[in-house]
Amino acid sequence: MDCQDFARQLDDWLDGALPPGPVGVMQDHERSCPPCAGTANSARSLARGLRGLPPPPPMRAGFAAAALRRARRANPGTPHRQPRRDAAFALAGAMAAGLGMAAVIWTRP
Repeated sequence: MDCQDFARQLDDWLDGALPPGPVGVMQDHERSCPPCAGTANSARSLARGLRGLPPPPPMRAGFAAAALRRARRANPGTPHRQPRRDAAFALAGAMAAGLGMAAVIWTRP
């Protein structure tokens, strides 16, 4: 295993998503490579810090539409597209980001 392979598999390893064989290879590489060991320790520390954060507050009603209105006022030369579609994409993106963060925070050991 080289450092690039280690970096690519690090999140899966720390999430417990690797089978036993690759886990052993990751552990061996971490023991023999100080830079990768530092990266793994930093990732573990970050995960611990994220788990210690309170959950984000719920998004208030109308947030996405208000954000789009403000963005359009700040960039008046931008052509107006379909506001409802834009709002739906903004809301979907915000919800996906929130769910992703929640999954990271609450699924780590």
